[in-house]
Amino acid sequence: MKRLGKRVQVMESRQPLGCATCRLWHGVVIEDSFGGRSRSDRCPDCGRAVPPVQIIFLEGIPWDCV
Repeated sequence: MKRLGKRVQVMESRQPLGCATCRLWHGVVIEDSFGGRSRSDRCPDCGRAVPPVQIIFLEGIPWDCV
């Protein structure tokens, strides 16, 4: 039990990565055939790099219409 308590303390002490803008960004990015994306690879506020893990490509639909 002592070991579990120490692991919980370590996990609770970790701060979330990024700022309020990019903290909840996930790896999925939507891209249209005109070059528009749902988000950039870098956060505009803190500069943190959040590369896409998966890109969903929308053919023929501009991102502004989504």
